[in-house]
Amino acid sequence: MAPLTKILLPLALAGFATAAIVPVTGQALVTKDDDQPPFMTGLQSGQGTFFDAELGACGFINDNSEHIAAVSNLLFDAVPGYDGDSFHNPVCGRQVTAYYKDRSTTVTITDSCADCDITNLDFTPTAFADLEPDLDVGRIDITWEWV
Repeated sequence: MAPLTKILLPLALAGFATAAIVPVTGQALVTKDDDQPPFMTGLQSGQGTFFDAELGACGFINDNSEHIAAVSNLLFDAVPGYDGDSFHNPVCGRQVTAYYKDRSTTVTITDSCADCDITNLDFTPTAFADLEPDLDVGRIDITWEWV
């Protein structure tokens, strides 16, 4: 029995190790910051606005009470690994933390914004209110970074 165990145990462990390293499809693997466009690394500056959430470019049905945001369609279309199928864009499901004055909020990207400059973010009202409780302000200067 001992020789059989010596053969089967390494085979079983090899199978387990192989199963553990299967990559998740639909997500870009980020290697080094040097390999990424400037809008994918470091602290970004832009404007923050808010919108009424519904079906987003990533294929998720969104709700105004969620902590989600849309990136500019300029950024959305230029993300490395994007093949033109918006439901499988590598930016979909990624998180960013946005900052305004002494406040911050972390949101998940689920949509694109046609009227946004490349480093602007368009938030749900709930996420925008984390940064600026007075929604009448409408537009704020923010900084943000990928989580």
